[in-house]
Amino acid sequence: MPDETDEIETEGMGMEELSEDGIEAVLEGESLGVLSMCDDGEPYGVPMSFGYHEGDVYFEFGTVEEGRKFEVLDEHPLASLTVYALDRSRWGDSTANVFPTGFAWASVIATGEVEKVEEPPEEAVEAIFEARRPSPANPWGGSMAETDLTFYRMNVDGIEGRKAGGKNPAED
Repeated sequence: MPDETDEIETEGMGMEELSEDGIEAVLEGESLGVLSMCDDGEPYGVPMSFGYHEGDVYFEFGTVEEGRKFEVLDEHPLASLTVYALDRSRWGDSTANVFPTGFAWASVIATGEVEKVEEPPEEAVEAIFEARRPSPANPWGGSMAETDLTFYRMNVDGIEGRKAGGKNPAED
C-alpha cells in the first residue's frame, strides 16, 4: 500500500481533473449522490437526491419521525457529497454518451457544512424535486400529511472532480 507521500500515477489511465465547468455539469446533470457524515468517529453515509443551485447543494430530508442524519448534522455539520456519472452506453445501454469528451465516468466530491434552511430559493426547491423524479409520492412511508419536509443546504467550501476512461471504443 502506498504511503501518504506517494503520488497516484494517473497518466496513461485517461484520468484527468474536471474543470469548474465539468464539475458544474456533473452536479447539474446528476441527481443522486452519497452524503457522508461522521457520527462520533463512526462513518455514516446516506444515499440522497439533491439539487444544485448557484454553487450550493440542497437536500430535502423528509421523514415521519426524527432520523439519525438530523442528529448527526446537528452535532457535526461538516459533510461531503460524492456524485458520479457513468457513460452507460459503454455497457449496452442506449443512453447517449453523457460526456462530450467520450469519458466513461466522472466523479465530484463536494465538502462543506450542512445547515437547515427555512426558506430555500424557489429554483433550489425545483432542482430538488426534479432530482426525485420518478419517485413515489411519499418514499418515507405514512401519509404526506404526517411527513415533515425539511430543507438543508451544503455551503460548499471545497470541491474537486475527476474523469476517466478515455474515448468510448464503441464509437470507433
